This record gives sequence, C-alpha cells and structure tokens, in this order.
Amino acid sequence: MKLMNVKGTSDSLPKEELIKRRVVNTLTCTFEKFGYMPLDTTILCYYDLLASKYAGGSEILKEVYTLNDQGDRKLGLRYDLTVPFSKVISMNVNKNITLPLKRYEVGKVFRDGPVKTGRAREFYQCDVDVCGIEGTFIEAEMLSMTSLCYKKLGIDVYIEVNNRKLLEGFILAAGIDENIKNKVILSVDKLAKIGERGVKEELSSYDIEDEKLDKLFSYFKCTIEELDNLDITNNTFTEGKEEIKELFNYLNSLEITECKFTPYLARGLEIYTGTVFEVFDKKQRIMSAIGGGGRYDKIITNFIEDGNTYPAVGISFGIVPICEILKEEVNEALYDVLIVPMNTNIESLKLANSLRKDDIKVLIEMNNRKLKKVFESADKNNVPYVIVLGENEVNEGTIEIKDMKKSFGSGESYNQVLQGITTNIEQGQMCVIQGSSGSGKSTMLNCIGGLDTMDSGSIKVDGNEISGLNADELSEYRRANLGFIFQFYNLVPNLTVKENIEICQFLTEDPLDMDELLDTLGLTEHQDKFPAQLSGGQQQRCAIARALIKNPKLLLCDEPTGALDSKTSKDILILLEKINQQYGTTMLIVTHNNAIRDMVHKVIIIRDGQISEEYENETRVPAKLLEDL
Repeated sequence: MKLMNVKGTSDSLPKEELIKRRVVNTLTCTFEKFGYMPLDTTILCYYDLLASKYAGGSEILKEVYTLNDQGDRKLGLRYDLTVPFSKVISMNVNKNITLPLKRYEVGKVFRDGPVKTGRAREFYQCDVDVCGIEGTFIEAEMLSMTSLCYKKLGIDVYIEVNNRKLLEGFILAAGIDENIKNKVILSVDKLAKIGERGVKEELSSYDIEDEKLDKLFSYFKCTIEELDNLDITNNTFTEGKEEIKELFNYLNSLEITECKFTPYLARGLEIYTGTVFEVFDKKQRIMSAIGGGGRYDKIITNFIEDGNTYPAVGISFGIVPICEILKEEVNEALYDVLIVPMNTNIESLKLANSLRKDDIKVLIEMNNRKLKKVFESADKNNVPYVIVLGENEVNEGTIEIKDMKKSFGSGESYNQVLQGITTNIEQGQMCVIQGSSGSGKSTMLNCIGGLDTMDSGSIKVDGNEISGLNADELSEYRRANLGFIFQFYNLVPNLTVKENIEICQFLTEDPLDMDELLDTLGLTEHQDKFPAQLSGGQQQRCAIARALIKNPKLLLCDEPTGALDSKTSKDILILLEKINQQYGTTMLIVTHNNAIRDMVHKVIIIRDGQISEEYENETRVPAKLLEDL
C-alpha cells in the first residue's frame, strides 16, 4: 500500500501547527474581548440540512461529501460554518440561547471540489457572527475588531467596504434590466482582477448597451462625499447610501483608517443584503482577500421560517492565507530550552520540571547524541537556549568590535538596526551601552553574547573571532565565556538560593568558591531560602551569583536594575562594582539610567544603529554616591 494523503488535504507538521495555533489564539482572545463566545457545531450533518434551498445553493451541493450511516440515513460533511450556525439558532433560540448572540467558531470544513492553489478539500474556517442586531452600529464594532485582529497578528491590511443595496441601486439607476442584476453583480465583482475593459466585455454578452455600462462605471468612481450629488432616486440606492455614510461616520470617529470605500465591491454571494467588506494584505504577499464578510439578514430568517426576523452580520478570517503570510515572518521555536545532561540525569529532570512550572517549554536530550548533533538540531528548531549540565567552562575575554552590521526583515519591512559599530572594551572594564528604544543597543549586546548573528563585521573576544562561528560553536562560546544578568531574575521557584546558583556551578570544572561568593553578595544567611521568601534586590543578587559562579570573564547585563526601586538599584550597582574590582570581570551594561554612566570606565551611546558618542571616564563616581537612580 502506498501511503499518501487524499488530494486536496495535508497534514500540519509541528512548525506549521505552532503558527496556526498562534494565529487562532490571537484571534479568539481578541474576539472574546469584544463579547464573542465560542461555539462548536457538528461536522456531520443530515444531507437535507445541507441541501436546504436556504443553505449554499445548488452549486455548492456538487461539492458536498455525502455518506450513508448504518440506518441508511443520508448524511454529509459541513461545507461551511454558517449553515450549522443557523441550525443551532433554530434549535436553541428562546430555549438555551437568547438573542442577540455573538459567536465565533474555528473548525474544519470539507468541499469535494476542484483542487488548485489556495483551494483545498479539507481546511479550517474561522467565522465570527452576530445574530439579532440590525444596523451599522454592530458593523462598525465588527470592523474595529477586524482591524485590531490583524494588527495583533502583525499584518498591515486595508479593508474594502461597500453596501450591496448601494451597488444594486447603481445598476438600476444605469437602466440595466433588474432580471439580470445578479449576473451583473457577479461580473462587477471581478473589476479589481480583470479591469474595466474585461468586465465590460463580459457584460456585453448580456446585450447591455454601452451607454448604460458607461453610466454604471461612472458611479464606481464616486467617493462617499459625492453620493449625495448623484441624481439617483430609487429606494434601494437611497437606503444603501444612508447606511454606508452612517458606517463610515462611525469608522472615521474611531480612526479606523484601514477602511476604504469601494463602490463596486460585491462579494459575489447572493446572501448579502447590506454592508460587505474584504480584507487585503498591504504588502500583497497574498493577492486574494485574507478575510471578508458582510450583512446577511435573510439567510437565517429564511432558514428558520418561524415568522420572526433574524438579522445577522459576520466575517470569516482566512486562516490558511494568514498562516501562509506569517510562516515567512515567524520562526516559532518548538520549545524554549534544550537540556543536555552530562552524567547529570537526575539534576536535568529536576531542572526541567522546575522550568516547566514557570510555563517554560523544556526538552531533555535522552539519546546521548554527540553535542554537534544536538546543537544542529537545536539550531534547526530555533531553540533559543541550550543548557549543558556538567560541561566545563573556561572564561576569557576582552572585546574588539569592527564594523558590526545587523538588519531584520526584507522588502518593505527591512530595518538596518546596526549600521557599522566599531569599538573596543578592555578586559576588566565596566562599560555602559545607552540609547533610546530601538536604537540597537540590545541587538549589539545580543550579537556580542552570541544570542544573535551579525550580517557583517567582526567580534573578537580575547582575540578569538566569533562572528563566523556556527550554531554549536556559538553555544560553546556562550558556555565558556559569558554570564548573563537580565531585568527579570528567572530563578527556579522551588530551588533554594544555593540550589539556584548550583545550576550554573554544574556547568564548569573551575567554579568560584560557593561560600566566598555567597558572602560577597550578602547571601550567606539567605542561602536556604526560596525565591518567594526574598525581596526583589535579594532575588537579583541570587541571579548575579548564578551568573558569576562559573567564573566568567565577561558579564552581560540587560537592564539589571530595571525592575528595582532606587535604593535597591544602588545596592545592586555597589555589588556589581565590587565584583568588577574583586574578580576583574568585564561588564557590559545596557541601561536607560543616565546616572550609571558616572560609575563605569567606558560609555557608549548608540543612536540609529551607530555610535554617536563614546568616552572613558577619567574619574569615576563610586556607586554609593550615585544620585537620581
């Protein structure tokens, strides 16, 4: 038997699934902030339900997957989420649910149609609908939600908006026979794809005079402000005009600038009765719409047929095209930390379990693979941190940087963050790196620390070039040379102070003396306490001790006092000064705090990816005398 997927279906492997889950989680969290509740409808439906004349129409029935159960009942797989939604309202209104109902649903649908690019037989839909509210008030809120969703996904979009009544009013005002209105709408809906000439050629087959077509297309050039100047009196146009004007009044008041009036937009389907809209990627990575919807007041009303009116409006988010866009922009790691035991299996299990309690995704290497293979795997899977428990670390290092350049993104999103940094930091110096947010200071620190790679340039630590190192060599460099201190302490909550420090003690064969380090940092009396029993300053002392225990020659500090009050910040700076003097540790400190400049040997100020100012203090102010921290 040859193993293969059914044509038009595909498996979602871990990397793709992580992106999809990120998209779905982002969307659903946003939906719920707007009061939408989750709904899960059945995939398996009675065929009669799917074949209802108020459902998808005769064309869609050709694509319904059908089957018979053991009782010979004819069933089918849902082809959209709207028909099941209508079924739920019909079965539960005034019983288990009350209107208005705001719901969202994410689920698979199935269509046995032709397979081509962008058209599968099994795929996810994400629908958001409101049943029971008329008017543009709810439509404005839905477009506001739509705008926010794409912003949170990091996709710049524009949203074309129109009203079907307005479009139908244009057709009637042009003198076109109402009997072919729907055919005209379907052709007009292709205007953006095939152009005015192509649409006119298609419409000419319906024997519509050129004069009428010219008149119709003149309407499509109108702005909202010009609608009042048109000499059109039919009621359909008037209703559509008032609705679209009212909607854009809301949108303008909400400053939703992504929406633009598109008077020829139709969305094809006959179900729409008012406002319609489609969402497009500004960068045109996907040319077709990546979302769309509108008002459909008749479909649920006609579906239920109980004498009541069920106005509805909804939008469908294109999960597949959204994920296609983001797969080029996002490199989701399968897990956060990879632990490699070196005859430390028990310690590795303990560490992994502790990290997992802090919602950190941890994988332990259990196949005893060679380190090179482990690092290659970690690099391939974008794992940000690898912890080798039991390996020796050797600490060296002065820093020499030449023409460091680093950029992110490509095309319109290209950003040259570092534009040629050249500097030296001598062994044993304390150096402050400052700059406004986005200036490149943290990127510079990450490149020095081997957490990121440069586009070009040179970084030498103790004479050893690191800019050309591969993934496993960079990991070895970090392990052998560096200690890291961050704004947040990242302590393991169920390990004591001493045990937290011992985590890194295991990484080197030549650690500092534990008792001496505890005494230096004022932690001797706290060594058996857990992090929750410590103050913020004491926790940061513990984090510093953990970084220092393996005796690094280079200590990288990213906002080490950012989460501390003024008094505690001064205590930590006094401590860093003492460590520098006692152990000769080279320190790079990224900070927004200007007062720290005065206590260090060297100051580097970054602006727009370049060094705008660089100097060494001839006279340093002791940390205990610093003010305005």
